[in-house]
Amino acid sequence: MGNYTNKQIVIPPFTTTDVSGVTFGGFVMDKYPCSQPNSRPDEGSPDVAHSGAAGSVPAISKPGVPVWDYITFPQAMIACANKGKGWHLTSAFEWASLAFLAKKLSSNDTQVWPSGDNNNVNPPCDITNTTEIAILDKHLNTENGTYYRALPGTGPKNWAHNHAANGVFDLNGLVFEWVMMLMSTDGYPYVPANLDPSYLKSPYGRGTISGTNTLTCDGTGVNWLKTWTVDEFNTDCYCYIAEANSGAGVLYAVTDTTATTLTLSGSPANGTATFCIFKLVATDITSGMTSGHKILTLRDDLGTPDAALEAFAIPATADATGAAAYGNDGYWFDKTALRAALRGGNFGNEAGAGVFALHLGRAPSHSFCDVGFRACKAL
Repeated sequence: MGNYTNKQIVIPPFTTTDVSGVTFGGFVMDKYPCSQPNSRPDEGSPDVAHSGAAGSVPAISKPGVPVWDYITFPQAMIACANKGKGWHLTSAFEWASLAFLAKKLSSNDTQVWPSGDNNNVNPPCDITNTTEIAILDKHLNTENGTYYRALPGTGPKNWAHNHAANGVFDLNGLVFEWVMMLMSTDGYPYVPANLDPSYLKSPYGRGTISGTNTLTCDGTGVNWLKTWTVDEFNTDCYCYIAEANSGAGVLYAVTDTTATTLTLSGSPANGTATFCIFKLVATDITSGMTSGHKILTLRDDLGTPDAALEAFAIPATADATGAAAYGNDGYWFDKTALRAALRGGNFGNEAGAGVFALHLGRAPSHSFCDVGFRACKAL
């Protein structure tokens, strides 16, 4: 169907003094934000129209072609899983792993953070390091002459998490990226229900709904194989199914867990189910903060310790200036409806963009030219 050559990077396991007792990494991450398989420098949407359903089209990580933009949260989940077993939309834990890894590599916060396309000028550049430039996405610029977004992977090595050519690129700016995390109208986060990124134990994947309320992951057909702990997800857990409600996505409460199945409250349609199991944490992660301010501290060992949320790089405090320890990155939110998480910032967020930037102001149905995604693979 097209160019299926995918560029990815292994993120090895590591620990950080920011969060004691948690091992981050242990998965594969796409090197660049995803594009459509047949995309070329002058055409970014040859396979799926703007805001269209992903269908069976896989998301591909490759440099020098427009990102797959105008895609909703559930359709991004589907496009990632279309790459094959093990592949999924980046989880909140996996994105946090890259953020904490970039911080760990930043020489006690004195090295320049990963730069990126966040200045909306031609040629695309970083707002602070303006001599760091990339190649203009002419496809988007033709659609709207006021948008100067870069083509992924065309910036210098400082645009990688480790300031090296073998790093993960474009985590700062270019497009906000969907990650698997939600927020309720109470400001309560739905976070991945465990921190295990492995193929067998992770709380996400692809399975099959049968009997109207049973999700099976037994390794047959499209199903991932799971070996979950019995009753593991029975308390305060919800399964988000991307295909539900005609591809708009729906949350279903989990009522029972076996090694390879979930029983759900509700009646999702039988068939393929790309899913993530979330745990609802009853903490208002917007309390005392103003949307659009910048991150001062996180809910980790260096800020406000919170065992339930420390592994997801979620802000605890923010103000108009922010802290250099978190790149002075921005935090945006809106509690008027269910929200899905976006991270990293877009091509016009200037200094607010960065690896810790978090946007919880958009519904899962949102799609625009400043929204994209990338996939990870469970090992």
